[in-house]
Amino acid sequence: MSAPANLRHPPLGTGAAYALLAFCLPVWGVNWPVLKIALGSIPPVWLSCVRMGSTALCLFAALAVLGRLRLPGRHDLPAVASIGVLMMGIYPAMTVMGLEFAEAGRASLLSFITPLWVTPAAILLFGERLTRLKAAGLALGLGGLGTMFNPIGFDWSDGDVVYGNLLLVASSVVWAIPILHMRRHVWRLSPFQLAPWQLLAATLVAAPLALVVEAGETVRWSETLFWLLLYAGPLATALTILGAVAIARSLPAITASLLFLATPVAGMLGGAAILGEALTVTNLAGLALIVAGLAAVALGDAR
Repeated sequence: MSAPANLRHPPLGTGAAYALLAFCLPVWGVNWPVLKIALGSIPPVWLSCVRMGSTALCLFAALAVLGRLRLPGRHDLPAVASIGVLMMGIYPAMTVMGLEFAEAGRASLLSFITPLWVTPAAILLFGERLTRLKAAGLALGLGGLGTMFNPIGFDWSDGDVVYGNLLLVASSVVWAIPILHMRRHVWRLSPFQLAPWQLLAATLVAAPLALVVEAGETVRWSETLFWLLLYAGPLATALTILGAVAIARSLPAITASLLFLATPVAGMLGGAAILGEALTVTNLAGLALIVAGLAAVALGDAR
């Protein structure tokens, strides 16, 4: 008799999930300024489409060579839909559209306010407990996000900027749904085996949207754009889907959503290092609050 599905593809241990997050963060952080630079040569939805499509091809090829390419069964189709359509299709399209009108650091910040939506849903739907340390981590992390957002210094009169920031906030809601779903999904195929199918679904969502929204816009191909797409696609996107899925499967939904707050920290630092975006006093204060919040969540898990 074959092993149960959840034993064939068990989640990571807590320590391994934290180690994977630490490994993924630099790649995710650099990806935000890379995408910002790429937007100078390719429209945002086409950028999302090329990222997902190229990564899907690489993963299909890798699985075929390893002899592990399988067609998803009906039990795994919900995971293909939620991760492929929402996390990898709609979410990246919304973030790169918002990135046109926001700094890379701010974009990474607003697109990861998922704890606002995940925390009440996980308590109500899954009965997860918000311990004192996690509550403190949530308060510190969201306080840091609010400090970095700095609504007083925000240009509310610029319609494009407001539109871009609203898109980024909406994208965080889209990201929250797969986080909640992955915690409860029973996997028949492994996340690695499902990843190319999810990316294919994402490409099938992004391509028609690009044809409608960005009809007539051109791509200025160059060697620089090729290397940017290579980084943002097969490297960063593959690591995003596999790393995020593994982390979300292995930790409580509240913990995972709070730990993903480390991404905007990495994005803010990447934007400063690569694009020269200013690290203001409010940014640094917000970063300190988020790091303190992450430490509280990690201590809560350790206990």
